[in-house]
Amino acid sequence: MSEVPKGKEITGAITKHLDQSYMSALDLIGSESGVVVTIDRVEKHDLLRFNNGNTEANALLLYVEESERPLLLKPCHIKGDKKIKGTSGIIQETGTAIVKNWKGKKITLYAAEGTWFGEAGVAIRVKNTKGKA
Repeated sequence: MSEVPKGKEITGAITKHLDQSYMSALDLIGSESGVVVTIDRVEKHDLLRFNNGNTEANALLLYVEESERPLLLKPCHIKGDKKIKGTSGIIQETGTAIVKNWKGKKITLYAAEGTWFGEAGVAIRVKNTKGKA
């Protein structure tokens, strides 16, 4: 067994040592009721490159007024996640699928616990505030 090289011990918030380019569910943990954000815009990127070297084609980024970091949009954010009770989608929360009409609308983001790709963890989801399933 090879010896692990000595690293630098960290004692502060773990989130300061993660990729800070995009919103993370870790940013929302502890906010039981979620965080209300105001939609600014959505940008499409033909090829988005992450700090770890991974890429994503046709990536959509949601920018909100309250954060410098965008949310990498997935279908569950746009249409909702039927597997998790209490979630919604941006379309349902804003009342429209027309992105230009999202500007200025408020949605609530929260850290939902669940199992994704066989791993237990947390992920950002849109909270259902309209009361419709």
